[in-house]
Amino acid sequence: YLSLESFQEQKSLVSLFILAAKYSRSPAMNITRKGALSLGFLTSLSFSSCRQKDWPWNQEPTSTKGLWGYIDTSGSWVIPPRFDEAFAFSSDDVASVCYNISVTNNSRPFYGLIDTSGTLTMQPTNGSQFYSFPFFPTIRKDFVERGYTNKLPDFDTNKRHEGIADRSGAWITKTMLEGVTWGCGIDSQGHYVASDSEVFGCKGVVDTPGNWIIDPKYKFMGYDALFYFDKTGCIPVVEKDQDLWGWIDGSGHWIIKPTFSAVKNFYLTDYAAAQKEKDGPWGLIDKSGAWVLDPVCKGLSSPIQDDLCIARDSKTDKCGFINLSGEWVIDPIYSSMRYDDLGNPSIIAVEDSESSLLGLMDLRDKHMITSFEYAEIYFNWKEPYPALDNASHLWGYIDRTGAWVVPPRYKKFRGFSPNGLAAVKSEE
Repeated sequence: YLSLESFQEQKSLVSLFILAAKYSRSPAMNITRKGALSLGFLTSLSFSSCRQKDWPWNQEPTSTKGLWGYIDTSGSWVIPPRFDEAFAFSSDDVASVCYNISVTNNSRPFYGLIDTSGTLTMQPTNGSQFYSFPFFPTIRKDFVERGYTNKLPDFDTNKRHEGIADRSGAWITKTMLEGVTWGCGIDSQGHYVASDSEVFGCKGVVDTPGNWIIDPKYKFMGYDALFYFDKTGCIPVVEKDQDLWGWIDGSGHWIIKPTFSAVKNFYLTDYAAAQKEKDGPWGLIDKSGAWVLDPVCKGLSSPIQDDLCIARDSKTDKCGFINLSGEWVIDPIYSSMRYDDLGNPSIIAVEDSESSLLGLMDLRDKHMITSFEYAEIYFNWKEPYPALDNASHLWGYIDRTGAWVVPPRYKKFRGFSPNGLAAVKSEE
């Protein structure tokens, strides 16, 4: 890390240093007494130059333990560990990375962007944060400066401008938004869910430049809603100052009136799970809002394969699979079940009720692929799947047969992006 403790404590000098580091693109950055005085930033200087090579992103780390880097599907390092935090690659093949810089025993995050070779496309900066996720453009957040703390500009994280950035970190969104909800996804037209900076907390749908397609008047919008919008044509929402869920179309008109306490999205079929009353049983509805499976389950997913749903039995509190007639196709004997809703829904992870360990099941033939041997399994956009080894408590990646494709040796992980790279944290 770079220590700033020896720098002169004039706030204006530090401001100049941060701005120069942010915007300079030259191989070396020199701040001379004459130059600083001519800019009117300070009246005295205790050092004569600060070069970009002193920043941590321009140096090789002395140790890679506990740092983030990127591997391919064979487990080989493509971008060696050098970051304090790293995210998955976005839809435009850049990833957000973070360096923590120590300032008087405190740490400040400096966010930048890299391409698939590890080259910075956006120099790390203290005033902006970047977040990158598969199938989604890069999100940029700029915070409002409110003074100085520990010799660095202090930002109010509750006051921010947010939107979409390009590969270099420059704004694409013209309208500054209060927030971007990447978890709702993005449709084929580039529309995504965001919150209006002038109507705090209210969500709507915008296009890439930030024009409102659906006005921001909703308290909630369903997770993954826009990932499936091209197929379903509807979005689950809760209106402002209301608590009930319904569905709207791409123009914001009601398809199903808000009458449900909780809902799941229409994913792969024309049926969705819904709960009529809070803490009440779950059933299935069609796109008219009519019940096709009466609410009798303690928990229920929307259909994921051959009109089969994950269901939690009200009597035993265990999970299994039911069909549209409410018949148990796989008996409720498991503590939990999960599936790959953006990839291969036929492969599911099931949790053993006795050991609490997980294994893989093929829903097509309804047989276990593996034994119960994993402490955790996540489905994360792309095979291989992140899995937590029960013995070492380290993360690796398994394929659909349960074989370790990347051995378990990482403290933390991200899922593989479509470009075949995954961010992982090396063992401390």
